[in-house]
Amino acid sequence: YPGTGTAANGLTEVEFSSIPTDVKRITIQIYALSCSGSNTSGCLFQAGTGGTATTSGYTWLANYGSTVNRNTGGSAIPLVNPNFTDTAHSFYGIATLESLNNGDRWSVISNTGSHFNNNPNHQLSAGFDLSGSLDYIRLFPEGTSWDAGYINILYEG
Repeated sequence: YPGTGTAANGLTEVEFSSIPTDVKRITIQIYALSCSGSNTSGCLFQAGTGGTATTSGYTWLANYGSTVNRNTGGSAIPLVNPNFTDTAHSFYGIATLESLNNGDRWSVISNTGSHFNNNPNHQLSAGFDLSGSLDYIRLFPEGTSWDAGYINILYEG
């Protein structure tokens, strides 16, 4: 399913609901995404079941430049470098989610980057478990809104 890109300008979140529960791979596309003002999240990811986001249990390891961050049991997964999320930094990239077990156990790999001032790419590996089959995705910049860019998902059965 090649969804339609959502313009993120002025939004505080983008939600994708009614994802078929037999989906095995999801690709999140980020194009020229930037925040209105500085914050420390840029683009956070949550998945869920029954049209509701799961807000705990995300484990991830992210590398950007010489910095490595990790979290176990976090409330969301950061898909862009959290140190460069103001208006001047537009991010491009993808995150791929793959189901390991009937849609309730997922692995994530992501690579995003900003072309502004030679900022380092943000590379991430992550995983999460759900109480049922994934049918919902939420992307959001914590505490602010986006001022430009597009977000889309593609999924395969």
